[in-house]
Amino acid sequence: MPILEQGYEPYRGPVGGGRGNFLAIAGAALRRNRRWYAWVLLLLSLLFGSAKEYFLVLACYVPRALGFTDDNPFFTAFANHPNLYPDMMATQTFWALVMAITVGAGEIAEDLRTGALVFYLGRPLTRLDYVLGKVVSVSVAVLLVTLLPTLLLFTVQAVFEGRWEWLAEHAAIPFAALGYSLLVSLFASGFVLGVGAVARRRRWATVASAAVLLGLWFTALVVAPPTGWTGSGMEERRIKQALAEARTEEETKAALKRLSDSLDPIGSASERAEWRALAPDSTLAACGRDLFGTPVPSNFPWKRHWVLALGVPLALLGVLWRRVRAVEIVS
Repeated sequence: MPILEQGYEPYRGPVGGGRGNFLAIAGAALRRNRRWYAWVLLLLSLLFGSAKEYFLVLACYVPRALGFTDDNPFFTAFANHPNLYPDMMATQTFWALVMAITVGAGEIAEDLRTGALVFYLGRPLTRLDYVLGKVVSVSVAVLLVTLLPTLLLFTVQAVFEGRWEWLAEHAAIPFAALGYSLLVSLFASGFVLGVGAVARRRRWATVASAAVLLGLWFTALVVAPPTGWTGSGMEERRIKQALAEARTEEETKAALKRLSDSLDPIGSASERAEWRALAPDSTLAACGRDLFGTPVPSNFPWKRHWVLALGVPLALLGVLWRRVRAVEIVS
């Protein structure tokens, strides 16, 4: 009897559902990356990316809650500073990028090497499902470093305050944190998946992604060093001297602007301060300032940081898309 009459005729009808197919790709990638060093890196990111702000908030509220002492002006000023959450998330950004490289840099290269991409696309999965699943897998790791600690700290501070007025005044913080975390997730996903798509092995994809990130960061550090990196405070002393010697209002404003930029964590006193935008964490931090409604230093003019923060990952995701489309599935 012919085999088709035995009930083995291939199904050629429409595939129902499928809207959550990308979650299967994301789940497989996350399970594959549950390695010990990923958890160690997550712990380090929480320790060096969020611990300082947690200490300041707890040092401000815990003694008062226990009735040991009145408000400490020093800790109170830091715990209620408008840049508390933007600066915290700016510090987290570097660790989020490192986590993204660790988790996602080799995902595409490994699938290309082992033929898993052909296997996935041979299933009722589209290329969009595959790319979206990989983006989600990297984004989950990024959100664990950025959004989760920030929302937890905000909840702790809101509980200690215990006033609806305080919550109403700071209601925009969780939404700004969510928006910034999604922006970092988009950038990190596009960066590591796009760079990793040109490699054939996980090791080389990870090395290439780390080399690009460190190269950009080191170049920005040398060309436009942030505050504390200029040799012996020479640049700061030069600015203060220019401020003292200013004769016109324009000269005074220019000197004050350079002084303010030199004291900003993402600013620079260098005459080539605009080159700070080469560092991805500084560019993303400038976008975070806009989302939180805090001032951005003058070395990030004309919303250029938004063009870089959105344009670079979208361009690299385009590279990934072309790489995935080049895979032929014979049916």
